[in-house]
Amino acid sequence: MTNFLSIFNCIFNDAAQPWQLGFQDSAAPGFTGIVTLHNTVGFYLVLITFAVFWTIFSIMYYYSGKRNPIAHKYLTHGSTLELIWTITPAFVLIAIAFPSFKLLYLMDLPGLCPDLAITAAACLVPGRQHTPISKIVSRSTEIVPFGVTGASNNIRLNKHSRDITVFNTEILSQLVGHLLGDGSIHYTRTSVTPYFVFTQTVKRFEYIWDVYLTLSPYCGRVPIINPGLRKGIPYPFIQVITRSYPALIPLFELFYQVSVNGNSYTKVITTDLLQYLNPVSLAYWAMDDGSWTPSGFYFHTEAFTFEECSLLVAMLHYRFGLFSTIQVHAGKPMIKIAGKSMTLFRSIVTPHFHPSILYKLRS
Repeated sequence: MTNFLSIFNCIFNDAAQPWQLGFQDSAAPGFTGIVTLHNTVGFYLVLITFAVFWTIFSIMYYYSGKRNPIAHKYLTHGSTLELIWTITPAFVLIAIAFPSFKLLYLMDLPGLCPDLAITAAACLVPGRQHTPISKIVSRSTEIVPFGVTGASNNIRLNKHSRDITVFNTEILSQLVGHLLGDGSIHYTRTSVTPYFVFTQTVKRFEYIWDVYLTLSPYCGRVPIINPGLRKGIPYPFIQVITRSYPALIPLFELFYQVSVNGNSYTKVITTDLLQYLNPVSLAYWAMDDGSWTPSGFYFHTEAFTFEECSLLVAMLHYRFGLFSTIQVHAGKPMIKIAGKSMTLFRSIVTPHFHPSILYKLRS
């Protein structure tokens, strides 16, 4: 089990035990889904077993030769009884089929169920020589960091390790939400792969730290504090910075348009974003750039054009059924979730909101 007292402590991973009946702790979201499906099918199996044995013993007790010497045709047979024992198993199979097919198709998503998941941790023992991670050679074709370990700080990965790293569905959705809000992707002058940056004021340290814990397997250092000024007043901010990964290139191409000379790029919104919008991305967007008002909920989209905001409004209605409008503030567009959609909006994003940001959803 994991010692959560400090992210810098050793990790004690689950392992098989003699005569173990349950599963080991999952190391990937795909296996978590398999365990959940197993528990769901087990629930129906218990119900079916109880019903079958109850029926058998009831027949043996009530229709024994001593209690019921004369068999009545219409008491033990009939169309109603046959409909019940035919339709009931069909409903049970449907109840089992839906979660199983859902898991089957979700496992085809990249990063959700890798070919091989290895959960490992190590402690550096003084006086012993250790092989640097940057020099470890592996034939793996895909790596999906998973869980909160903090063990990747101050570790420099080699090019192969970064090239085969992919993001699971939850991390990908979170990054999309940040990119709609206070996240950005950058290239260095010497790098051919981008890195992700999340920026927030120090007033929201709890939220920033939660974001860092989620992204820590992809980060090479802890968040950094930078001095800043807003209207001449000191306004320090904190940045969470990941390593540069080729897996970030599709997100860069999704959100950025490079200038003709290639020296600058602008964040844009296209219809390709629709396939990435889900409750997780919407929640992180709202936590980053949202604000509550008595008449609704605002997304601060001043950095986008009116056409792009119109596209976002259409996506919100198509994907979530939310009614929203475009408001003009200081000549810039802002998206406002209508008051009649606030109940639906809260039900979608609240499960994914950090407790310190819940004030934005007050009713």
